[in-house]
Amino acid sequence: MLWGAPTRPRRGPRPALRLDSLVEAAIALADEEGLGALSMARVAERLGFTTMSLYRHVASKDDLLLLMLNEAVGPPPDTLVTDPAAGWRAGLDAWTRGMYERALAHPWITRVGIGGAPTLPHQLAWMDRGVAPLAGVPLTGQEKLSAILMLSRYAMSAAQLTSDVVAAAGAGTYEPGDGDYGATLARLLDPARFPALHAIAVSGEIDPSVPPEGVADELHAEFHFGLARMLDGLDVLLRSRASR
Repeated sequence: MLWGAPTRPRRGPRPALRLDSLVEAAIALADEEGLGALSMARVAERLGFTTMSLYRHVASKDDLLLLMLNEAVGPPPDTLVTDPAAGWRAGLDAWTRGMYERALAHPWITRVGIGGAPTLPHQLAWMDRGVAPLAGVPLTGQEKLSAILMLSRYAMSAAQLTSDVVAAAGAGTYEPGDGDYGATLARLLDPARFPALHAIAVSGEIDPSVPPEGVADELHAEFHFGLARMLDGLDVLLRSRASR
């Protein structure tokens, strides 16, 4: 089904429910209420069908979740830089940002359990786009896959953190502190027990806490900073390989 293979029709009257409508409804439910709210009964209720009617299209909730994941991940956008002439760094930067943005659009995808290597059609399309900028660089095929795995895991974890904190800010449960996190740490930390962290706390170099409406921008900036440093590290490796 995921790869477009025809499925055998099941006995009974021709169902009015379409598989794509079922998947869309399930995604909408997960987007609005989180993965914990997903059940065959809730999806059926949303569509106005009986729960059993859904099983004409999917064998189980796990099968539905795979279809949802493939659809939510979606194909990589055409705007991604894949031409090696543009440079591997520009390509991987755009690719990782694209994954981060896709995960923010559907926060629940970061909470889907991973049971093995990616095999969904859209996952493989993203992988193909990810390794494309690495053509010709001094990395083995396995190392190229390891590089994009590292970046994709970073994008997913950063998106999960951003989604959680932004949701807390929207719900009024986000606690930005008193505006001076450094001063708060300095009060809490015993310099004898936490000497390194205490030194940073009293340095005056910690940015002030942002209000709830600014937390998303702050976390986006944190993501971009971390991504740049990861690409810096990959650059060091490639330069060392090229100089041999």
